Amino acid sequence: MAIFSQQNEKTKIDFRNYDYSRPNRVVPYECQDDFVVYPNPCSNQLYVRSLQNVDYKIVDMFGNLMKTGFLKRNEVNIVEITEWMKGGYVIVFSSKQKVIESKHFVKK
Repeated sequence: MAIFSQQNEKTKIDFRNYDYSRPNRVVPYECQDDFVVYPNPCSNQLYVRSLQNVDYKIVDMFGNLMKTGFLKRNEVNIVEITEWMKGGYVIVFSSKQKVIESKHFVKK
């Protein structure tokens, strides 16, 4: 939980309930996507948030495996993509060997 002060008023924002796809907007927990990937397009780092503990893999448009890892529940995870070529990529989220969801993003 972060606390911001603006003109002597404190505002609390629970980042677990923050909709990263729509800046400056807090939405109810049940209205959010389970997986948020931003910014899109991106340059150096990709930020990924998941509402559950999951494995992920990122593949390019040719199906080449670029990266694998684990995402912790309710944390903003940073994926470093500085050295990758410009183009389209897919991040695939899975749990217990089952694909849950996939999202596309662009490296510019």
